[in-house]
Amino acid sequence: MQIFIMRHGDALLGAKSDKNRSLTLRGINESCLIANWLKDNDVYIESVLISPYKRTIQTFLTIKDILKFTSQDINLDLTPDGKSLSVIQYIKRMQSQGIKSVLLISHLPLIINLINVLCPEEKLIEFATSSIVFINFCFITKKHKIVWLINPSDIIK
Repeated sequence: MQIFIMRHGDALLGAKSDKNRSLTLRGINESCLIANWLKDNDVYIESVLISPYKRTIQTFLTIKDILKFTSQDINLDLTPDGKSLSVIQYIKRMQSQGIKSVLLISHLPLIINLINVLCPEEKLIEFATSSIVFINFCFITKKHKIVWLINPSDIIK
């Protein structure tokens, strides 16, 4: 299975609640930049799981018309303090239903925790907003590998 994990776009600070932070113009532009890079590189993503937080939903709404997903769903485990193992179990169920590729749009620290659980030999400590990582995920061999990691500054260079 192909797993893509994307951090939400850059968000405003100072909202009354962390759940209600909105994307900045930079967050919108960088998310579009990543989506267009994926499209230009013929990356097909079948399904999307989105955190219930405002900035992740806005990130999804920013990229959905560029990438044309087959299905999308809000997943309550994709919050900043979500449980990695719950998310992985959900992905396993998706794979058993025939889903071949999924994009998770989420937050730190969950993203780093997920990557470190899936690919313990490839410790990540940093993950910029609008960045996306592609993990080749094999439940049978339990060997998961980071294929690539791209962030907006890599594309702008």
